[in-house]
Amino acid sequence: MKTPTRLHWIDLLESLAIFFVIFYHSTTYFFDITAPGSDFIISVRYGLRAILSVCVPLFFFANGYLLLNKPLDLHKHFRKTIKFTLLAFFWYLFTMSIMLLLRYQSLQENGLTSTLQDLKYTINHLWYMGALVCVYLFFPLLKLAFDHNRRIFIYFLIICAVLTFGNTLLNELATLFTTLIGRPHIFHETNFFKIFNPFRGIYGYTFVYFCLGGLFKTFQAKILAIPVPKRNLIAIGSIIISTFGLYLTAFLYSRLSGSIWDIVWNGYDTIFTFINVLAIVVLCLNYKKSQPLLTFISSNTLGIYFIHMIFIEATRPTLLTHHIFTSFLGNLIYAAIILLISLIATSALRKIPLLKHLIS
Repeated sequence: MKTPTRLHWIDLLESLAIFFVIFYHSTTYFFDITAPGSDFIISVRYGLRAILSVCVPLFFFANGYLLLNKPLDLHKHFRKTIKFTLLAFFWYLFTMSIMLLLRYQSLQENGLTSTLQDLKYTINHLWYMGALVCVYLFFPLLKLAFDHNRRIFIYFLIICAVLTFGNTLLNELATLFTTLIGRPHIFHETNFFKIFNPFRGIYGYTFVYFCLGGLFKTFQAKILAIPVPKRNLIAIGSIIISTFGLYLTAFLYSRLSGSIWDIVWNGYDTIFTFINVLAIVVLCLNYKKSQPLLTFISSNTLGIYFIHMIFIEATRPTLLTHHIFTSFLGNLIYAAIILLISLIATSALRKIPLLKHLIS
């Protein structure tokens, strides 16, 4: 059998995605633009976080690109879906147990309920597995349409995009409009489509990124035909404009609410992140070399995703006492260290016969 050719640009894409995830989760610097005395530097820090909103969408894009463009083994896919469901439960319970041990003093002083509430954020990253399983449940139908009736597949993609990205855009436009007429009102999670929207509550936008990844291969040759300088210029320009657009949106929401708006989490289903994802994919297409480290990281992203929050929880309290790590640059270094440690731990687990199934 012929060994499949590895896509080095996908390795770069997934490595970049997991680094952005870790950088977002390991934040050590101050970026609250609503705090008294916030200055230009804090605004820049907050604005730069906008690019991190591509982190998880890039994973779904890469997943769709790889899965939709290869034959479907329904039995194997079913087993994989069941496995991912069980892994989500296992890592939720395991991560929670480790976190409680790391916060033993808080557990003793504040009790279980209060401590679990404080831990909500550090465990919430596993939402990704729930969204992935939802996509996988519908994947056989999506694959059937993708292979045999592309128009139906595109129809689904458009409907899904309108009900997710379109709904978010309506929220943003309504908020902007009420602000401009002097009667500001925050529209954030309003479902404008009401009972006619089947994609609320399941991170429906992940279907868009997944399906878009599959379709991308159809247009890949045409994109590559564009002269490199021109397509790079368009991609970089798009990233700058979209990142600034997301920052302005986040700035408006933060000012109106009086509290910091999570520009990453809330940015996933915005048109700005959508554009940034496509632009970064286009830039990654330039990468055609084999880089062992990127291949190694890309091959272990699931394990890194499962385990990185444990290392962050164990090390961040100590690092925050060192001024060097409370800067943007310091956070970059810290995220790289967490990535390396998580990669080593994942690699070690993969060599243990029984445990290797927990991270792959």
